[in-house]
Amino acid sequence: MPCSDYTELLKVVLDADDRLVRFGLKKQSCGQTIGGALLLPFVQNLPASRLMASRVRDLVADFDEHDIQEQFLLLKQFYSVRSAISVFRGDNSGGKDEAFVLEKVEYDADSASIYGIVRVEMVAKDMEACEGCGCAIKP
Repeated sequence: MPCSDYTELLKVVLDADDRLVRFGLKKQSCGQTIGGALLLPFVQNLPASRLMASRVRDLVADFDEHDIQEQFLLLKQFYSVRSAISVFRGDNSGGKDEAFVLEKVEYDADSASIYGIVRVEMVAKDMEACEGCGCAIKP
């Protein structure tokens, strides 16, 4: 039986030039990875500013060729990563009413690792709002 807790843990790693290195999503309740990093090949090494200014279809040229489950995972990963970067950049507060709640940021010489909680129901609202009308949600 599937877990009814839709909260996920997210880690996003940006390099020293604010390029996306990697990310990972897993269920908070059980630690299971969800969908792998399906989006990563399309966005790896992309500048955060470009990711924030894009729609998923701008980055995943064959988006419509993916099955409905993969499309959902691509969208969820895209908007989750964007939410985390938005908080990291200071565009959103990362508070309890946001799609991404910031827990911590760790720095080393080459990267910043952003950790937090994704509220999937809030991410889904962003997905519907942006993908439904074709706009790009402002960071």
